[in-house]
Amino acid sequence: MKIVLLYRHTDGRLAEIRGDGSKVELWQLYPQRELLGKHKDVDTAKAELDEGYELDKSVFAPPCPSCEYPHAPMSLETGYYTCPECDTEF
Repeated sequence: MKIVLLYRHTDGRLAEIRGDGSKVELWQLYPQRELLGKHKDVDTAKAELDEGYELDKSVFAPPCPSCEYPHAPMSLETGYYTCPECDTEF
């Protein structure tokens, strides 16, 4: 299941965490695109983000109805929203 999470820094930088859950890549998208690292899971990639990054609110990601995780992004493979905490699809 493919996951894409976008994080915006207070200074305007944009980062993306993209992967399938077991292998993820952390990319800086703005101001220039560069691979920041490859990680085994989303939590490890999130820990690599500098202080000041927050989930980009301009990307719609509803809360999970199962565990109430605040932002469940849409899977590009299935078209369903997928919770990164409990793997619920809705």
